Amino acid sequence: MSKVLVVDDERVVCQLIANYLKKFGLKVFTAFDGNQALQLIDQEKPELVLLDIAMPIGMDGIQVLRELHKRKVSVKVIMVSGFLTDEFINEAKALGAIDFLHKPVKREVLKDVVLSHLKK
Repeated sequence: MSKVLVVDDERVVCQLIANYLKKFGLKVFTAFDGNQALQLIDQEKPELVLLDIAMPIGMDGIQVLRELHKRKVSVKVIMVSGFLTDEFINEAKALGAIDFLHKPVKREVLKDVVLSHLKK
């Protein structure tokens, strides 16, 4: 069973995404800030992380990516954000992000992107 971590400071968004992805046989964990995300990545070893960029408390998504890069943690990271600039995308790619989803994410797009990256 593939493990996915959903990281978003909006708990409702986290739960909606988690509940939806569970329908596809995935084991889904949630974190509501960057520090919690790093702890769960260390503990649960997910194959894929859906990581929000804008989290006002603690570490934001880019800071989490920097820490994962620094630690040389091997995990697939898809950035999820309501605002994706070229500068952000370039920095996130350089830090190891494999894909980007723009909020609000349509269910079918979410399903297709997540499942396709888990198959790779």
